[in-house]
Amino acid sequence: MLNPNDYIPAVIKPTIVKPKRSTTALNNRIDGSFLKGPIPMSWLNRASAASKQGSALAIGIAIWHIAAMEKSHTIKLRPSVLERMNISRQARYRGLEVLQNAGLISFKNNRGQSSTITILV
Repeated sequence: MLNPNDYIPAVIKPTIVKPKRSTTALNNRIDGSFLKGPIPMSWLNRASAASKQGSALAIGIAIWHIAAMEKSHTIKLRPSVLERMNISRQARYRGLEVLQNAGLISFKNNRGQSSTITILV
């Protein structure tokens, strides 16, 4: 039988194990365009509530997309972006008007040029 006085405690050295980085996250890149945030949910909720036909929300998403790419809250809304999102010219004007009346954006139509839009957060 072992005598408790004969016990010699073993020294255990702690080892730090670093978790391996997942390479799947790096390999799963998004192809094509995507919407970059953060976009305030309160802004999206107000745009959605103000829009009866959905054009204001669609325009709002397009505005945030361009603003993220240009890293600015003041942008030019080019027709090519809206065409890619299947937003008509009439829906564009309706949506901009609704967003402005809701206090979410301010915009200025420049004759013969793209609209200048400022996101109001």
